[in-house]
Amino acid sequence: NRVLFPVIRKFHGRVIKTLGDSIMSAFNNTDNALKAAIAMQQALAHERERDQYFSLRARIGIHTGTGLVEEDDIFGDVVNVAAKVQAEADGNQILLTSSAAAHLLKNTYALTEHSSLKPKGKRKSINVLECPWREQPSLIGNIKPDALLPLMKRQRFELLTYLAVGLCALFFIYYRYLRYLIAD
Repeated sequence: NRVLFPVIRKFHGRVIKTLGDSIMSAFNNTDNALKAAIAMQQALAHERERDQYFSLRARIGIHTGTGLVEEDDIFGDVVNVAAKVQAEADGNQILLTSSAAAHLLKNTYALTEHSSLKPKGKRKSINVLECPWREQPSLIGNIKPDALLPLMKRQRFELLTYLAVGLCALFFIYYRYLRYLIAD
């Protein structure tokens, strides 16, 4: 997360949530989503070159559509299809649906046909394309990894709340009990 969150922010994306070792993010346009995906793969490749024990290989799936937004979360068909496309990918691979590719402003990515996917509950199969990210110019030149522990707003709030409650509990224990033991 400390490597990938800054990449998502640089390309005007928003981290919606983390699900285990997955990251769900949203972008206003498909070009930024694909550039972020390319930069994520490049950043992870750079980390693997730099650290021999770093072996993370990401599978990235991109789909466009309208989702239901509720309290900083997104639900609906767009999320389900994106998850299916991501599950179809191998490590170090970026896959996107043909409908996402149709929304790209420029055709500079040399996308190749990958497969056809028929998600559960869909009548038609969806064409899936692959983006050859290794052939793209570097997009990670000025992106610096986050601090050791990157947190989202809600996580920061929860951490500060737990810290405040813990300090109050320690003060109560000190004031009620420990000050008498220390005085003796």
